This record gives sequence, C-alpha cells and structure tokens, in this order.
Amino acid sequence: MSPSSWHRRSSPSVSGAVLRKILEDPVDIGYSKAAKQRRYPPWQKASIFFLSIVIGASAVWATHALRAPSDAAAAARQSLADQVDAMIAHVDSNVQKNLELNQAIEDARKEVIDEAPLISQQLATTGAASGVVAVSGPGIVLTLDDRDVEKAEGRVKDFDFQVLVNSLWSAGAEAISINGQRIGPTTAIRSAGQAVLVNLIPLAPPYEISVIADPTDIQAAFAKTRGSAHLAGLRDMFGVRVDIASADELLIPAAQQARLRYVSTDSQVGTKVAK
Repeated sequence: MSPSSWHRRSSPSVSGAVLRKILEDPVDIGYSKAAKQRRYPPWQKASIFFLSIVIGASAVWATHALRAPSDAAAAARQSLADQVDAMIAHVDSNVQKNLELNQAIEDARKEVIDEAPLISQQLATTGAASGVVAVSGPGIVLTLDDRDVEKAEGRVKDFDFQVLVNSLWSAGAEAISINGQRIGPTTAIRSAGQAVLVNLIPLAPPYEISVIADPTDIQAAFAKTRGSAHLAGLRDMFGVRVDIASADELLIPAAQQARLRYVSTDSQVGTKVAK
C-alpha cells in the first residue's frame, strides 16, 4: 500500500491519535522498560551517595563561611572602631581647649579694654569695618527671589550681587550680609556652576541682603546708584521678585576668621619665605 493510498483511507481520528501518542510518550515503551529493569552495581550507588554527602557538606560549609564573619575581619572592624573613638575623643579635647583659649583671650581683651576706653572704641570700629565682630542696629532687608524665573539668563548671578553690594557700600551701608554670610574686605562673591558662593558657602533663593544703616537715608542714597537701576532691570526684564523692607533691629554675624600668614627673610638665600 502506498503512502498516498494509506493517507486517503486513514481517518483523521486515527492520525490524531498517533500524533497524540508520539507527543505524550516520546520515549519508546521498550526503552522505558529497559531503563526500569537496569540494575546499578553497589559501588556506583555508594559513589553517588558519597558524592551527594560531600556536595551537601561543602554547600553548608560555604554558606556558613560567607555568613559568619571570620576572626580576622572582626578584629579589623574592632580596631577601626577603636581608632574612630580615639579620634573623636581627640577632636573633642581640642575643641574644649580652643574654647578655653578663646575665653582666656576674651578675658585678657576685656582687661585691656577696661583700662583704655579709647582702645575699646577703636577696636569696635575696626572690628565692625573688617567684619570680625557681629554688629546690630536698624537697617533694611533687600530680598531677591528668582525661583519663578523660567529663563536661565534671568537667574540672579554673582555679578548681580557684586553690583548691589558695591552700590550699598557707596550708599552708606555700615555692614552687609547675604543669607547670613557677612561681607568683609576679603569676601569673594563668585559662581561655581549654577550656584553663587559667598565665603565659599552656596546660596539658595530667596536671597536676603541685610544692611545696617539708617533705613531712610540708605534707601534714598541707594535709589541714585547703579544698583537701583540694575535691580529694576532684574525685576522688569526677567521677573525676579524684589522687595525692600525697613527693620528696626538687625543682627549681622561676624565673618569667617581669615587664616593669618606672615613672611620672614631667609638670610642664607636672601629671599622671603611664606610661613
């Protein structure tokens, strides 16, 4: 019988049954029966059992070794913790010594000032001008807020602060701070990326420029400076919110203390060496 004639005479149900049998039992019955009747020698069973025990024990040991810290790691961790505690204690001791020395310097300064009122007045004036002492008094607070400005060129930049601060000095300001950062003779107002730094401290809006001076006089004098026109440009052209308010009492903190340096002459080479 040819395949074509068998195909014509076979019914679809028979073909489906054959295909289903092939799919459900892919292994021949004879092969399956032979595999079930196969006998493994004792040594092979023992080897498989022994290998299973070894693999299981190795897995348990590896898991325990990974989870449980070794003695060396625990000792190193404890050593680092002891070093951290020692350094913290050392820093705390130095901080306490600095406080005691500052108090001794303040006591000595008061003794000298009490004996010489003129020196006291000179120190107060010089300290306020240099920014090394905190000052208080009436003044104005100039607030700039660029949080609602959509264009990047409308953001308040270091140049804007420089123009405003210089104009306030020329208008008669006695002390100025921006967001609590005192403006002194060595203060730098500059940009670092998108941030504006004052005394190396980044500023965040709203920007509050506190000024100690007579509120009426400084507002009248500031209106005649370049800073007033610059401020109007920021407000009208870029949408920066500007507000100026008078204050009966402002407290402006002291500026960061500058590190003192001196120069000595090297007698051997005849040059000056910075210390």
